[in-house]
Amino acid sequence: MGKHIVILGNSVPLKIRPPRRLDDDRTYAEILRDEGWHVENHSCAATTILEGYRCFDDNVVSCQPDYLLIHYGIVEACLRRQFRHLYYSKFRNIYPNGVLGHSFRARGLHSYARSLFFGVLSFLIEKLARVFKIQWRWVGDAAFMECLQEMVNLTIKETRARIVIVGISPCNQRIQRHLPGSQDNILLLNEKMQSLALAYPQRVRYLDAVALCQGSSLDDIVPDGIHFSAEGHRRLAVALSEVLRE
Repeated sequence: MGKHIVILGNSVPLKIRPPRRLDDDRTYAEILRDEGWHVENHSCAATTILEGYRCFDDNVVSCQPDYLLIHYGIVEACLRRQFRHLYYSKFRNIYPNGVLGHSFRARGLHSYARSLFFGVLSFLIEKLARVFKIQWRWVGDAAFMECLQEMVNLTIKETRARIVIVGISPCNQRIQRHLPGSQDNILLLNEKMQSLALAYPQRVRYLDAVALCQGSSLDDIVPDGIHFSAEGHRRLAVALSEVLRE
């Protein structure tokens, strides 16, 4: 079995868009695994880097990987007109994970009433935000970078792993339309992540996800503006293989 890789991230390392249609549609984690790497993908949909830190000892330190891939940023960089947990509460069963998930909610009056209540409340908050022309982020740059820095420090202190920080892919017109201003935040956060990686030349690398999208339509690589297509995952796997073999 090949070298041991641990991946921390949100839904981007987990999902393919459009959803899998062919046998060869694989995430970059699956492609690396098929190439002989020992991959543990501890990514969790809709989470931020702050939640990734919560289980850092369990998912990274206790595993003692050879490589740690940190793939966060899109959830944190986008501008919103909703409060995070209020937004998630309006859905009945959307995130079946240990961070944002909850016990399965069967259909019934209480379940529908709960979804309706939080749906209406979210709608009103968004309308008010539009009226007053205000937006906010669920995690700001300062908190994101402080947490990322701590992850890097802990990895260097407690393991021998090399770290790859995967940048955020550019968002398409759909995201820009629904979450205007997010693209500028993505580019700025990418710059900060790259600067952090350059401060640790022996242990940390930065992988530019924006560069992976060049030469093709963005809709072919990141169809929904967040998640990679099968081709996008293939490109990312190729780039990661090169970095991991340095």
